[in-house]
Amino acid sequence: VSVYPNPTTNNINIQSDEQIMNITVYNTIGQMVRNVSPAATNFSMEMSNLDTGMYFVNVFTETGSKTVKVIKK
Repeated sequence: VSVYPNPTTNNINIQSDEQIMNITVYNTIGQMVRNVSPAATNFSMEMSNLDTGMYFVNVFTETGSKTVKVIKK
């Protein structure tokens, strides 16, 4: 799973060799701020309406999950 660009200002792109089942985004105090189920291997997620700061993006695929820290400028 790859998440780019990081840091970002508007969108992040998420690519995986496997189908992405679910993506959740949490802020630094653990609040879920976004939850989507793209059912795709490539997905672009809008981040422009989120506040500046650090977020944790959890990407769930058919066989596992990965958490990536993303900086929003």
